[in-house]
Amino acid sequence: MNYVNLAWKYARDVVSGRVIACEPIIQQCARSLLWRKEKRYKLDKKKAEKACQFICLFPHTKGVWAKRSEPFVLEGWQAFFVCMIYGWMRPDLTRVIRRARLYVARKNGKSDVAARIGLKMAAADEEYAPEVYCGATTEAQAWEVFRPAKRMVDKSEDFREFYSVEALAKSIICHEDDGFFKPLIGKPGDGSSPHCSIADEYHEHPDDTLVSTMETGMGARSQPLSLVTSTAGETIGGACYNDWLDCLSVLKGITEDDELFALVYTADPDDDWKSEAGLKKANPNFGVSVGRDFLLSQQKQAIASARKQGPFKTKHLNLWVGAMNSYFNVEGWKSCAVQNFNMDDYAGCPAWFGLDLASKRDIAALRVFIEIGNGKYAVFGKQYLPEGDSDTDFGANSERYNALTIDGWLERTDGNVIDFACIEQDILEITKIFETRLVGYDPYQGNYLATRLLAEGVPMVEYGQTVKNFSDPMKTLDALIASKRIVQDGDPCMDWMMGNVVAKEDKKENVFPNKARAENKIDGPVALMMAVGLSGVAIEAGEMDSYLETEEMMVF
Repeated sequence: MNYVNLAWKYARDVVSGRVIACEPIIQQCARSLLWRKEKRYKLDKKKAEKACQFICLFPHTKGVWAKRSEPFVLEGWQAFFVCMIYGWMRPDLTRVIRRARLYVARKNGKSDVAARIGLKMAAADEEYAPEVYCGATTEAQAWEVFRPAKRMVDKSEDFREFYSVEALAKSIICHEDDGFFKPLIGKPGDGSSPHCSIADEYHEHPDDTLVSTMETGMGARSQPLSLVTSTAGETIGGACYNDWLDCLSVLKGITEDDELFALVYTADPDDDWKSEAGLKKANPNFGVSVGRDFLLSQQKQAIASARKQGPFKTKHLNLWVGAMNSYFNVEGWKSCAVQNFNMDDYAGCPAWFGLDLASKRDIAALRVFIEIGNGKYAVFGKQYLPEGDSDTDFGANSERYNALTIDGWLERTDGNVIDFACIEQDILEITKIFETRLVGYDPYQGNYLATRLLAEGVPMVEYGQTVKNFSDPMKTLDALIASKRIVQDGDPCMDWMMGNVVAKEDKKENVFPNKARAENKIDGPVALMMAVGLSGVAIEAGEMDSYLETEEMMVF
């Protein structure tokens, strides 16, 4: 079989519509065909074909194919993946693709393909002493790729003899080129020099430490490969979700990164999750390694049970459940961002402030809601966090907070608790720029600060965190985002928190903001909803006072 021809046929069939595919896959196929047409790089057919033939050397390791000892054959989409990674060459004859991403629903053979690529990189990539790691945060996770690789080696006597390969309990040693392939828990040591790193089920990683450490350790290699494979997950704003968004940005042409090749198989946003079309888009091995009857049965169960819908959408439609459950349209919110946002451009405009002080050991948020005319509003703000005792002082969010601090989106105050004096100074300076109407604060944490600001002439007002105070502002904010009547400063910390907001609804269809887990912070959106509520945009004139009533406190 000519796998290069199969790969190009797949790309053409996707772009023409002969193969049902989601938008990111169409974009990647079109991108590759454009490279070919423009001769951006040379596709070395021999190297691409050789890589495919190597990957097909190994037998199936499980299922009916293994039982019948059937040879492994690449499907069109798999041939496309392998050929593009190993075929595109730079002028110096090294590979163009250095980072490969495969995001696909479960049971589509991603770990099996990753294992075969790992063996290729360890034994037959013309690299001296290659180090290949399948990295994970737990041993069980690391073995999802290493176990099938070891089985392939154990079942392939010709391969072992030809390449002088030995399969040990926890490593595969390639004596001919002095290389190895082994599982890795945590990050590699300082002396490591990965030629290939494989991160399987990246959505389970708490941060990007393992992947980024392995990628930064590849500097001594002439043509390394970082391979990430995963299904979607729940953690919006986590390392995997951010990587997913980076892939989409490249595929859409927003950012340029020729070293990245990404196949993102997922249902499109407008697809009916109850349809078969969405299943085909997220499962390129539909009817091959994952049966049609099985998927339709899972879909039927999810339709009948709300409890099963989240897992079904994640595992079989490759959709981010957190994004699906988020009250706000995160992509819609992000689309409201403008470059070079400057609050001074709106000097003198009416403005309302929301201040969520939360705990002195957690994020405090300030959001400003500005009326800029023609029914539109500008939004910006700041977040504050104490410095803490160590880099891991804030648990699962420590890495995120450090990155946001470095990039200037999160202000760290000295000590182990937030220094409210910093917030006070910022409010005094910002309120002078606008026609400040009201500054709302939660009396649970803010009475002392409010007293000081009142003494400085700032119009402070208590804003109790109750259902009554938040339902209409929350709905109004959602409507403003949908109608593109907001411009905002592109704060990635706020993007993350907007994606964390879920809605709790009562019998009267009142809603209030909540979060799925403690680490899913929503302080920024809460502060913004307070400002929206104070502005009166959501209510008739004369009813403002009702928003300042106090009911049973809500816990965020």
